[in-house]
Amino acid sequence: MVVNLALGIAGPYDEMLKNRPQRYVRIARWFSPIAKFRPVLNPKLAVNFATQLSPKPDGVRVPLLTLDTGIPAFHLRGAYPGKLRIVSQSEASTVSKEIAAPGSKPVDIRVAYSPESGKLTTSVDGEEILVHVIGTLVTAPAEIIVTGRLR
Repeated sequence: MVVNLALGIAGPYDEMLKNRPQRYVRIARWFSPIAKFRPVLNPKLAVNFATQLSPKPDGVRVPLLTLDTGIPAFHLRGAYPGKLRIVSQSEASTVSKEIAAPGSKPVDIRVAYSPESGKLTTSVDGEEILVHVIGTLVTAPAEIIVTGRLR
């Protein structure tokens, strides 16, 4: 019975999350007593971090930020030689932009989601470089993972 309930809510392909995100968030809150693990529908989001972007061998991708939400999941990646490619990727679409490699100096990255417009915006050193229209976002504070932060 428990397995059937779990499959009915999450489903093998997250159907409720895709098609009825409000219902998914409401039900998920029943099982998430700790606030940082509770999913939120269309949260106003701003993540700021500093990182060092350096060229890598062709084809190597370095994840910088993940909104590990199931649907959609976003990754910003640096890709390379002499230039860097910043990529915002969801299940439905991918947006990328090449920028000049900043050398050895750290850069400030800001990723913001606006629930009003459904856009995920990425800025590097104060310059907006990517705007990714993603629509609905469901994530919990604990699912925002910055892997590219300088220590």
